[in-house]
Amino acid sequence: MFTIALLPAMALPNAAVPLKTDSLPPGWQPEEREDRRESTQKQPQKAATPNLKALNKAIRLKPTAEAYEKRGQYFLKNWGPESAVTDFTKQIKLRPTGRAYELRGLAYESMAVKTTYGSEFGVKAMAAQRVRVQNYSKAAIEDFNIALRLDPKLVVSARERIQCASKIGDNAGAESYLNYFAEHFPEQAAEVYIEQGKLCSYSEGRWKAISYLTKAISLQPQNLKAYMERARVFQSLECHKESIADLSLIIRRARKWAKAYNLRGQEKELTGDFKGAIADFLKAYQLDNSRAGAEEYGTEGFGCGQPRTNLKYAYINQKGEIIGNKFFDEAENFSDGLAIIRKGNFYGYMNKSLSTVIEPRFIMVTDFKNGLAKVEELTDSAKRRIQSVKPGSAFCWTSNESRSLIIDRSGKSQEAETSDRHTTCATSEKETLIEARQFGAEFPEGLAPELIGCRYGYIDESGSVVIPPLFKEAMPFSDGLALIRMGEKYGYIDKLGNFIIEPQFDLAGNFCNGLAPALNLAHGPYADNTDIWSPGHPLPVVNGKKTDMKEYPTFMDRWQKRVNKVLDDATFGFIDKRGKFAVEPKFEIPDYLRTKVLDSGSQYKDKRGIERYRAILSASIFESCFGFHNGLAMVVRDGSFGFIDSSGKVAIAHKFEQADHFQEGLATVKINGKYGYINTRGEIVIEPKFDSAKPFCEGVAIVGINPSKDSPKTLKVSSSRN
Repeated sequence: MFTIALLPAMALPNAAVPLKTDSLPPGWQPEEREDRRESTQKQPQKAATPNLKALNKAIRLKPTAEAYEKRGQYFLKNWGPESAVTDFTKQIKLRPTGRAYELRGLAYESMAVKTTYGSEFGVKAMAAQRVRVQNYSKAAIEDFNIALRLDPKLVVSARERIQCASKIGDNAGAESYLNYFAEHFPEQAAEVYIEQGKLCSYSEGRWKAISYLTKAISLQPQNLKAYMERARVFQSLECHKESIADLSLIIRRARKWAKAYNLRGQEKELTGDFKGAIADFLKAYQLDNSRAGAEEYGTEGFGCGQPRTNLKYAYINQKGEIIGNKFFDEAENFSDGLAIIRKGNFYGYMNKSLSTVIEPRFIMVTDFKNGLAKVEELTDSAKRRIQSVKPGSAFCWTSNESRSLIIDRSGKSQEAETSDRHTTCATSEKETLIEARQFGAEFPEGLAPELIGCRYGYIDESGSVVIPPLFKEAMPFSDGLALIRMGEKYGYIDKLGNFIIEPQFDLAGNFCNGLAPALNLAHGPYADNTDIWSPGHPLPVVNGKKTDMKEYPTFMDRWQKRVNKVLDDATFGFIDKRGKFAVEPKFEIPDYLRTKVLDSGSQYKDKRGIERYRAILSASIFESCFGFHNGLAMVVRDGSFGFIDSSGKVAIAHKFEQADHFQEGLATVKINGKYGYINTRGEIVIEPKFDSAKPFCEGVAIVGINPSKDSPKTLKVSSSRN
């Protein structure tokens, strides 16, 4: 056991410590936030409008090469590459200089980028998009080649044609252009090798990226950016020792670089050096608590569309009576007195009388807490486009087509716009804590887990950080301890942040009455049994020809079978607060829960560069299924479901085909293929009549029936309750 030296809540800095770039070695530059870059690009457009009129007037009076160049540059700067190509083409006709060809090449490259990030839907549309990107990139390369023949000193042309060739998969061309650049512009070669390393790291050539970045380091040994990028690539290849070595070198030369401490902490965490990882995370938090371990990432769109079933859903009360005799295609639990409803592809809310109180107009919604909910609203044009998509089908929207809002129970916005965590993970601590208070974070024992940056810490009811963000996953405190995850292992901490049970379990749940469910797999999440080698995701159309999908085995089915081999032999038990099993591991994970316990997966490269897919086990779902609720825990023996008490003794015999945890005094059970509810004494209080059923929440539960077997109008529910 080891302890974490924590800063007092009042001693934590309120703002990020600025990094002084003048004290750092050459080659280091702070990375600019994506949202700041976007805002600076958008601001000048309105002010530049009068200049366009002046440029148009100048061309009408005297259409010279200089006039076309100025207007073309204006279009290129303001994201109008098509018009820029037209103007640069006219400039070339009047004066075919290397500079003119370079500008047109940049315009073609900009068109390729714009096409790549455009909204294309459907296999044919996306195939056509790829062809357009290829054509624009090839046109850009041709112009850059001509520009260099006319003027070999054009460094921009020499650099940009390397990236164009890499993006369209012309590796031989990119290598040739890179050699040319290194020969003619040796003083800038290191930066270009770094750029190439980044491009390769995003694709299949990660070991090639290592070679490029190593070359950059040999050219500029003081360039810390090259070491940082190489450390990232080593991390993706799971070469932890090499990654830690690069990050340690960065820290020795730039001790105030918070991101280096964060990354080194992540690497140490993956190697099992939790004490070293905690020390690095704490140092990073002290240097820059606004980022607190955040790694920025971007997503251009979000998928939506739920799988459809043949069931119809209704709400019942604790007497088993169907409320309002109404049935729905989808149904969600009530929270704060309201439940989410869907109409087409849009979501709104209804009350317990099943009356709509907020019309469906949002594309993403959350449950209400303390009278507030966070929603995602689309622009009018995006709404019209998505309205035509069949409900249940997948669709996407770009980040500039939506905004996040906080609404009250009347549907009115409480803020014009909130920070969008889908676009960047680097949300400031202040914004995070404000949002936590708005949504009424639950403080069961005075502390609540909160995502700050990309890691979890704990805040008190005043919003002060008590335990800094050090963990990959964190659960609320229960019975004096909180479940946390470091790397791929779960352990427990106390309210001072000290490890009481060091991370050692593959799955675990919260403590209740001194016991918590826990599981150690025979083969851990990194073993070959829990992941598979992936040939990649095949496309229905390859080189313009339709392929036979039977040639490709179903990826997820193969992965699930491999994981099931491990879970077949896995049994869980209940541990005490020493981390020892008080109830020996003898309970099974039922088949129907495996896809839930295996909440998600992640792709990664092994040391040979082979693409693999790892199962990620979800502690939150494991806890909700097998933890203690209302003093009882659901367990499975020999395929039958029952319940045990906190002493480990059987409280309700193993006699059910399926069961769920107790909530509000009732638990869902399955008998003879139908679902009903029992009380904590094991007595049936709502007869098994339904094709599906969920636990009770705020006095109501969701049940489903199959209209082809039972008519919703004639379905009668009997109850044993008086």
